[in-house]
Amino acid sequence: MTIEKIRAASTAWLASDRLRREIHLGKYVPGDKLPPQRQLACKLGVSLMTLREALRILEAEGYLTMRRGATGGAIVTASRESVEVLQERLRSRIDEFAEWMEFREAVEAAAAGLAAERISAQEIAGLRTTLAQIGGEADVQSFRSADSAFHLGLAQASRNQLIRQAVEDARAAMFLAFDAVPHLVVLESTVSAHERILAAVAAHDRSQAERSMAEHIRTSWEEIRSIIEGRLA
Repeated sequence: MTIEKIRAASTAWLASDRLRREIHLGKYVPGDKLPPQRQLACKLGVSLMTLREALRILEAEGYLTMRRGATGGAIVTASRESVEVLQERLRSRIDEFAEWMEFREAVEAAAAGLAAERISAQEIAGLRTTLAQIGGEADVQSFRSADSAFHLGLAQASRNQLIRQAVEDARAAMFLAFDAVPHLVVLESTVSAHERILAAVAAHDRSQAERSMAEHIRTSWEEIRSIIEGRLA
């Protein structure tokens, strides 16, 4: 393989990784059609040929279905595994996910605390809109998308790009756990926790924002773990 082909393959892999990450974060959910290829290639900073290779990688992994024709495009697909199979996979990785949740507690509490000091009125209004969407979502994918938007919105409001990146990393790593848990089990606690977090942030109370976020992450993990381990039907 020539150096040029190696570079092209590496670039395609990096482009597929960025799109995979956005799917994991709920920015694109099953049924969504990705933007037109020229627009997507421009966004990713790659050629059309590289983008098409990235899309083929994701199609082979089961993330996308490619539909032909004027109304076609790259469509995000739902997981092909049952919830039971996902939960079994999670049980074998429970310690890994526990570490990710500890990491989330640390970085997202820091993000909420900084957001309480730096957030704008416009961002507070946007988070209130997102919070209303979370309570109204009927399916797991839409719920995860709105939930992710809330957490990433707070991370962005921290005005610390390293923290925002860390929050993204942790949420992307946890996508499998989110898919394996019936969202109605965590809906009520999530909405009430987000309301407390947002109230503290809007009041510019850093300490309370940090405590509320840390408590939310711990409670979420206990609910997720109860499902994974079969302690909660």
